[in-house]
This record gives sequence, C-alpha cells and structure tokens, in this order.
Amino acid sequence: MGFQGPLRVEQVEGRKVKLLEPLAFVSGNDEAFSVPTGFVSDLASVPQRLQSVIGVWDDHAPAAVLHDWLYATNAVDRSKADALFFEAMTSLKLNPRKAWIMWCAVRLGGAGPYKTGPERMALTNATDPEAQAPPEAAPPTIKTQLKQIPASDFAVLWRNADPAWRDAFAANYQTWCARWGIKTDVELKHFLAQVSAETDGLNCDGRYGRPLPGMVENFKYSAERAAQVFDFRLKRIIKRRADLRGCSTVEAARRLIAKGQLAEAVYGDRPELGNTEDGDGAKYVGRSPLQCTGHDIYQHVSAELGIDCVENPHLLEQPEIGWQATFIEWHKLGCSALACDTADATLVKVSKRVNGGTNGLADRRTWLKRVDSWWPDDSDLETMREFEDKSVLETKTALVGTTQTATGTVFAIGGMFELAQKAETLSPTGLVVLGSVILLSTITAAGGIWQIQDRAKKLLMGV
Repeated sequence: MGFQGPLRVEQVEGRKVKLLEPLAFVSGNDEAFSVPTGFVSDLASVPQRLQSVIGVWDDHAPAAVLHDWLYATNAVDRSKADALFFEAMTSLKLNPRKAWIMWCAVRLGGAGPYKTGPERMALTNATDPEAQAPPEAAPPTIKTQLKQIPASDFAVLWRNADPAWRDAFAANYQTWCARWGIKTDVELKHFLAQVSAETDGLNCDGRYGRPLPGMVENFKYSAERAAQVFDFRLKRIIKRRADLRGCSTVEAARRLIAKGQLAEAVYGDRPELGNTEDGDGAKYVGRSPLQCTGHDIYQHVSAELGIDCVENPHLLEQPEIGWQATFIEWHKLGCSALACDTADATLVKVSKRVNGGTNGLADRRTWLKRVDSWWPDDSDLETMREFEDKSVLETKTALVGTTQTATGTVFAIGGMFELAQKAETLSPTGLVVLGSVILLSTITAAGGIWQIQDRAKKLLMGV
C-alpha cells in the first residue's frame, strides 16, 4: 500500500517540477495509480493562502503530485481524488492535523481546479514533449476501427454546412483520426456531435450567433446576450476597470461592444489560456470547428503542424489547418478516452472537457442523437440518409393521429353533457342506462386525453 517508490523530479520553472520516472501509488482498496514520467506539476494542491504555513515542497510533495495528476486527468471524480490525497498524505505519515487542514482546503477550493484540470494540464505541459503522453503512448499513427463513410453521407448530416469545411473533413478524417487517436465509431460520433454543436452543423454564415466565415468566433452580440454569455467574466471586469465600476453587466457589455473591446475584455489577461500580453484576447479568439481559443492552443498547433499560427492565427481559418487544430485540441484534452458510449452521462463528461462546463448542453444532446441516428448502417443505409425527411413525415403523421384523438375526445365529452341535459325526462331504468353511458364517455374522454399527452411527450422527446 502507499507509494511504491521515491518521488524523483527536476525543477523546470518557478515551483513547477517534472517527473523523471513514474510515481506509483496503491490505495487501501488495491487500486493502482501511476503518474507518468514527464508529467509537470505545479504542486497546486497547496492553496496559495496556505503556502506561508505549508511549504509547496515538503513531506507531502508526492501526495500533491498525485493529487495534481488526478485533477489534471479527471481520472476519478473529485471527491475520490481528494480522498486519495488524504490517504496518500497518511501513508507518508504526515502530521494528521496538517493532512486534515490540506484536505479541507482542497475540498473547499478544489471545484474550479478540478473542472479546468485537463485544460490546465495541457497548458502546463504544452512545451514539454515528454509530458504529452506516458512512455507507453501509441506511435503517431494509430490503428483505427472506423467505418469508411462516403462524402455524400456527410452532406446529409451537415446539410447547411460550408462546403469547403465539409468536403475537407470527408476527404481527410480517416488520416486525422489515425494521427490523433480517434479509434472507434463511438469516439467519432462524440467528435462530430461536439463540433456540430459548436458550429450549428459547420454553418459559418454569422447569423444567429453562428461562427463567422472561416469558423471564427462570432462576437456580434447584443449587450443583453453578451451579459448572459459572459456574466461571470463581465462581473470580474467591472471590479477591475475603473471606467466600468458600478455598471450592470448589460451596461458594461454595451460600452465594451461600442468600443470594439468585448473579445479582448473577456479573453485578455487569461493566463490559463496563455493570454498574457495586451491584444492576446482579441488575437486568439475561437477559430476552427472546435473554436480553439487562446495563445497556448495556437502555439501547440504550431508545434504539431510545423507552421506559425501564433504570428498568423488566421491560418486556422483555412479548412485543412482548422480541422487539424480541432483534432489536436480534442486529443490534447483527452476527449476520446471519455467517449466510451453514447449514454447521456458520457456526453456530459465529454462536453465539460470540451467546453469547461455545460454551456449548450441541450444542443450537444440533440446533435449526438442526430449523429447516432444518421450513422451509416450497412443494413439500412438508405433509411439513415433520409433521417430528416423521415422525422418530418413521422411528426406530421403523429400530429394527424393526435388531432383525430382530440376530436374523438371532444365528441365524447359533448355527448356526455347532451345526455345529462335530458336526465329529468327519463324513467329510473333510463337513468341507469344514462349513468352507464356517462361512465363510458368519461373513460373514453380520459383515454383520449392520455393519448394526447403521450403523443405530445413522444414528439417533444423526439421518439
């Protein structure tokens, strides 16, 4: 149990250290974890406010590196990562009070770091080739098990797409998947769903918030919409900028939009994106079908492709380069490892990894369902190609059936009231008959209403 060897690291920058050999830990439940060689840790498990009391480099350092790695990879859920952190400190025979204080600190302040862990890991390790993957990582070309999909089928999935972007993907996706580790049909389905949700099906006409031509992030917001999308960022900006102090988020957005400063305001001065210089926010806005954002991802794409996207960020507006940037970010975020099935819980995990939260989750659900229904099946390919037309036909048929049911229900209720009005003129036997008829009418009406509700629910759920 505990750590299976010493922590061997070298200091690379500031308080950052790089592992020189794997760090293995076995929990009390016999679960084994191995932090790979080359992983760069900033020892962030020690909150900044406690660093004057608890040094970043102390007896707990192996536990801090393990905890950093668990947060960076989201290998386990956050509560388990924190529990393993405490167990690891205990195995190092750390002072129980000190271990408890550090555990409390990560429980109170760890939500944000855990949420941004994969992105933070990618940014921290971006310039270190060893840190991109453990020694056992697959070679650049990975054997895949992907279905070969005709270009014409992508035209069915993305009916309103920019043809240049759609055709570039259809012609090259097998090669790109092999290079950047999308190995199965399920992984590719998630990839297609996410890029489709980000771009409304590769539609870059700039309308209704869609990307601008070249798959460039669209900042043509109204002040009200900008306040909704960037609420948290705008609140921080208002506190920092004297010229906006006291403004509502809507008013702050209105002023920034009028000055053409919205992109720089919300993306500038963001070290986690690599945006540390004036102008970085506006320069490195979202581009590509996955909306790659920030200096560091542009730098990473440059290193992967051997071109200078840092000085020439507009290169990502070219379909072949933009698509490769999308695959690079997908791979860097480790999305394929999460995409094991098409369950909703899996979709949520992948969406959080891509987007940092659940923004646009409803659209992502819709697109995954659509991709799954469209997915070419050798036994029913033609039906899949007509997915949208079939859905329209089914909807119309169901609506007609619902209308007929509603009409029958109205007649049943109307007949019931008409019979009730004649009750005074009936004999006792007639009253018994009338009561039976009213009972049957009520059952019929209730059944009709239930059918209407059931059909409406199915229509709304798309089943």
